[in-house]
Amino acid sequence: TLDRPVEVHVLRRSDWVSVSRFGQAARLAARLKHPTIVPVIDAGHDDRFGYYLVTPPLGGRLLQEVLEDGALSIGDAVRIFSDIAKALDTIHAEKIVHRDIQPGTIVVTEDIHDQAVTRHGFLTNFSLAWSSDGPDLSQLEEADYLTAYAPPEQDFKQNATEPSLDIYALGAVLYHMLTGEVPPAPGQTPKSLGDFNAALAPADRVLRRLLSPQASVRYSSANQAAAALRQALREALPAETSTSLAPIAASSVESEWLENPVETVLVGILDGDFVQRGREWGRQLHEPTNLRNVLNRWSGQNMLRRRDLG
Repeated sequence: TLDRPVEVHVLRRSDWVSVSRFGQAARLAARLKHPTIVPVIDAGHDDRFGYYLVTPPLGGRLLQEVLEDGALSIGDAVRIFSDIAKALDTIHAEKIVHRDIQPGTIVVTEDIHDQAVTRHGFLTNFSLAWSSDGPDLSQLEEADYLTAYAPPEQDFKQNATEPSLDIYALGAVLYHMLTGEVPPAPGQTPKSLGDFNAALAPADRVLRRLLSPQASVRYSSANQAAAALRQALREALPAETSTSLAPIAASSVESEWLENPVETVLVGILDGDFVQRGREWGRQLHEPTNLRNVLNRWSGQNMLRRRDLG
């Protein structure tokens, strides 16, 4: 009735778990607003076709299909990783954990400009997501839903849902994008990225932290990981032939959050509120405006310091 193209997704199963998951995906996606999250613009039940949901037509392919052709270019992998990282930080801020980050839940589109192809990633399929007001999916047969990208501690119980689950899975997707190989089982040491491409070697430290079996060692946010990845591969990005990578190369000049290694080791012993306050302070300092204000306040405490220089 609105005379615009859409994609209609129809549920082909009728068991209560599938219907519950399908409804969960529709509600959460409709509630979230972000350029890299595929929106749901309508959902319901039709007497003839059953349960359905409606999304805009992205015209892309699942990352799973794209990876059938092998590893992605460094620029495409970094860009898609950064796109999904932004989406994850958005949903985590809403107290939602996706729990199913894998190439099958990421849509990749291609923009062609001046004969250069730029790929972007979009997050979709919230059917296994956890939120405080979501349905009880504890009767799921976990073995049927855990993938090669799931962290070692993942299950679908209400008390085991942390953003670190998604950050591990995003790291596993990154490994697949850069190497063309499915990531190793949790707990196994992944091959060095330098074995596939010498230019990727600096990203090994980022990948090891993303895929750490200890959740406390992983990055505290997906955007932290994206900034660290761009910083590690900053020398490799300009070597790409596509001029569309210029914005990514420029964005690599960002601060990288280097967490206190003592905190990483003692996080299970330190008071949780103390750690949370420290991380909140770190997030504030990560913003240039906040950092400038802190330095200006500090310089204003001594008459010999130039306040406007910080």
